[in-house]
Order: sequence, then C-alpha cells, then structure tokens
Amino acid sequence: MTRKEFFEKIRSKNRSNETFVIELLKLRGFLFDDNPVNLVLSDNSHSLDEEYLLELLEKYNLGKIKDGRIEINDVDCTEFIQTEFRESNQIQIPSCWKNRSWQYFKNRIHGEKVAVRYLEPFIARYIKAISACCVLTVGSCDGNHPQGNRMYIMMDGEGSNSWHKLICEKCLAEKFDIDWINQYTAMKFSPMNRYNTYYEVNKAAEYVYSLRKEIRNIKNAAFQDISSSYLKHHSSEEIETKFVDIAAKLFDRSNL
Repeated sequence: MTRKEFFEKIRSKNRSNETFVIELLKLRGFLFDDNPVNLVLSDNSHSLDEEYLLELLEKYNLGKIKDGRIEINDVDCTEFIQTEFRESNQIQIPSCWKNRSWQYFKNRIHGEKVAVRYLEPFIARYIKAISACCVLTVGSCDGNHPQGNRMYIMMDGEGSNSWHKLICEKCLAEKFDIDWINQYTAMKFSPMNRYNTYYEVNKAAEYVYSLRKEIRNIKNAAFQDISSSYLKHHSSEEIETKFVDIAAKLFDRSNL
C-alpha cells in the first residue's frame, strides 16, 4: 500500500468530507465521544488537546469549536494531510521515566494522558487507545522518517509491559496484520508495507479503544485476588507471573 492508497482507503470508508475529516482527526490521535448529534472531545483526552484541535481546525479551515461542540466544515483535506501527516514529521520531547510500582499500576484506572501534539501522527491513536486501557507510556515513535523501519512504544513502571503484551495477544494478534517484535514493544515494517502497517495499527487502535472498559474491568478483576500485602511482600517477577496468569484466564473467559 502506498501513502496515496492509505489515505484513499480511509476516504473510501467515509461518505462525506465531514466524516473523512473526523476520521483523520481520530487518526491524528484525538478522542471523541460516540454521539451521533454532538461531536465532543472524550474525557479520556489530555487537557491540552482541545487547544491543539482548535489550532488545527482554524489553520486548515476544517471547522470550529462552539460551546465545547465540534463543528466540521465540508472542505478538502489535502493540505491537512500533506502537512500534518508528512513524511519525516518527527516530534521529539524528553521521556520522563518514573519507575511506577505494582501498587501504582493496580490503582490506576487508565494510563497517564499524553497530549496529541506530543505524539507522532501514525502512532498517536494507538498510544491514546492503550493509555485508555491503563498502559503507562513515556515515549513512542512512528518510524516515519528516512531509514525508519519500525514503530516503538516505551512503557514505564511495573505491569505495563506485561499488560500490553496480554492485550495484544488476547485482543489483537489474530485480527490485525502487525509484525510485533521485542515483546510487543515495537512493530517492524519495510518500505513496501509501511503504510499497510500504519493502516493495521490505526484499525487496531480503533478496536482496542472500543473495548477499553471491558479491558480495564479485566485488569481490575485480576487484582481482586492480589492484595496490597502480596504486592508488598513478593518480588516483581512473582507478582507479574500471578497477575498475567489470572488476567489471561479472565481474557479467555470473556467475549473479547
């Protein structure tokens, strides 16, 4: 799939320019509530996302925000695509490693929110989706630059790596054609299938975000049998083994 074919495929699944704009904004990483009448940012969004969304809407004449409601214009998206999804659009910010504990991971409802403007375009939606499922990320890269051949996800603290791996194995592995490597922390691609990978990652993000509540419920249920005392008196390896074993069984018994 070429770059042109990638965007044409997304366009073909949207009947109007307005819905195409919305889908491109989702691809960029913006999260919206599922409301057929009022388009609004989800409360899973970062506090800076509305400001950045307004900036993009105004810059490319895509629409406006009025009283929190997003109104999309019937416009051509070519400039938006060429500029915001251009090749070599690298975003570099320092990673802040905090080495969160298992207790912290247990108590989290979702991951720490990341502002869209700090995420690279072709991985943004996926990072937002797994964050909503309580995967704590501190950095990422979409590989969309010269000699780039993989997408990276950097996770922080106890629990997130094994939890993300479980989500991939139980929800995504058989549904999406993604060449996962390094224990599900990177996705490899070649120059020939770069945009095939971007498309699959985009669809995987859409899918896992739609299941975020069910996935969070599995995590919470797994920790019902893992007390704070257990977390305090057992090694990280023992905790991980027990958590993964319980959560894997819960995934298998679920409809996911």
